[in-house]
Amino acid sequence: MLKSLKINREDCLGKRLDQLDVGFTAEQIDHLYAAETIEAGAKIELQLYARDDQLRLIAARAQTIEVGTHRYLRITGQDMTDQRAGEQRRSALEVQLREAQRTEVIGQLAGGLAHDFNNILTAIIGNAELTGAQIGRDHPAQKSVGVIKKAGQRAIDQIRQITNLGNRDTSSQCVIEVFGVVAECMDLVKSQIPSEVEIRIEPPPALCRVMANSSHLHQILMNLLTNAVQAVGETGEVLIQIDPQTEGNTDDLSDNDPVVIEVIDNGRGIDPVNAGRIFDAFFTTKSSGMGAGIGLTLARTIARSYGGELSFSSTLGEGATFRLQLPRLPEGNESSANAQDPFGIRDGQAAARILFVDDDAEVLFTGAMMIEQLGHSVTSSSDPVAAIESLSSADSNYDLLITDNMMPRLTGIELIQGLRQKGVNIPAVLVSGYGTAKTQIEKLGAHNATFVAKPFSMEEIASAINLMLAL
Repeated sequence: MLKSLKINREDCLGKRLDQLDVGFTAEQIDHLYAAETIEAGAKIELQLYARDDQLRLIAARAQTIEVGTHRYLRITGQDMTDQRAGEQRRSALEVQLREAQRTEVIGQLAGGLAHDFNNILTAIIGNAELTGAQIGRDHPAQKSVGVIKKAGQRAIDQIRQITNLGNRDTSSQCVIEVFGVVAECMDLVKSQIPSEVEIRIEPPPALCRVMANSSHLHQILMNLLTNAVQAVGETGEVLIQIDPQTEGNTDDLSDNDPVVIEVIDNGRGIDPVNAGRIFDAFFTTKSSGMGAGIGLTLARTIARSYGGELSFSSTLGEGATFRLQLPRLPEGNESSANAQDPFGIRDGQAAARILFVDDDAEVLFTGAMMIEQLGHSVTSSSDPVAAIESLSSADSNYDLLITDNMMPRLTGIELIQGLRQKGVNIPAVLVSGYGTAKTQIEKLGAHNATFVAKPFSMEEIASAINLMLAL
């Protein structure tokens, strides 16, 4: 004990505990001197300062010693500082491991469900687009078609929130002007809240741009705004500020300073008891049906994947401020990702002969109809093994293969690999609801293969077709 506190034995003899200059408090001394402590031989944990001002954790035990007519208190102790620090590190690692395992299991379950839902949504959204194209722009049913497509997109966003937990893809980035995305999200939320709730935005003093996936930024902002609106209830205010740290003066703002977006509400605030868990997965204080407790977890995961951060401050009864920081894109630094050709549906393009492979009957029907709507000739197949035989035959005249990935007998990746092994280098489009399939197609190293996420729109499948046919 003396060694840990860096004091000599001689310095202690004949002195009271409060004279040792190691930080004994009156409460600690009283506890050590207490008869019940001494009689029980109980260990007491003491936080004391060594002579080098380092805080040490000492497990001390006191006992009385009688020498003649004098009665002394002898204190022995063990330095527990390093042991306790090790225990805390192990405990933290165990918590992280349990969370990682839980996230992995949930991700696997969600991935399986997402595959089925993505097929369903492909049929719903695809047929809505086909109907919209067939009835004409001025048809009264166009509004209903639009509602179906919008509802389908909301379902897609919900599925991707679950499947992207802990698996944040930062590809497909582009230059984003922050104010425009914030204003769009504000308008979406504003249309769904009572008129008594005021939600407004303060424009930034200068142009703010970031490099990100626009759907990721949209997802963060929608979560923060929805939480803020729910916090203020039927009446209240929500304020969105962009780069509030400049206070209107951008002279001192450098490219190294992050873009800051603050969402401020005057709601009930966050109880300090819950503050430490606010970003924990599946933790929520909302009533049933109001949220699953993953929104803030995902939002911070996304922010950090871009080198940013999401934090908050709150005073109970006065509201909360959530602060999103993202790396600022310097002026004039345009990304090649922003200059990509969107590959719209091209007029006058020669019709291609396309083989479309999917084991889901509804997706197969819908996808074939969409391809035909684009002016191409399509043959449908639900059997990937038969597709290999057809494409590798001497009389095959197909220009392009479009295939699902998760199928019985062969995956789409295995289908493409099987063709390559046979020397058939037909351009291929892999469609899947699993983001990992994109990585797999990239690992093939083929210049004439690309990926489209399910559910896909008419424009997305058209872009992929045009890209592959242009090679």
